[in-house]
Amino acid sequence: MSGYPKPERRPKRRRAYGSTLAASEPMSRRPMSRESTKGRAERLRWQADRDAHLAVEPTCQAPRYGLPQPCWGVTTVHHVRVRGMGGRRGNTGPLVTLCAGHHRYVEDNRAEARGLGLLVRRRDNE
Repeated sequence: MSGYPKPERRPKRRRAYGSTLAASEPMSRRPMSRESTKGRAERLRWQADRDAHLAVEPTCQAPRYGLPQPCWGVTTVHHVRVRGMGGRRGNTGPLVTLCAGHHRYVEDNRAEARGLGLLVRRRDNE
């Protein structure tokens, strides 16, 4: 037999907190947070702004803009200046309450929505 003799028992690993853990048991770790502290603060601020907007305008505003089709679905808050057009995450900017059907219509027909004033580009706003 060459080399060192094999130990009868595997040594125990230590956890970060000082308690011992058998070598066959996996070490448990705290899972990584899904969002940062800053991201969470922005989300909570946006949720508060959204709730305040829905308290003032609780129903779909599509008839005011002359959008076709009847209202259906839950009411949502639509950003007039979306992030891809110069808006920022968490920026409340101009908001409009739309039902789910009209919100989908605005997103699918962006050229018409820009003509109606439901979407604004960055350069149009400066």
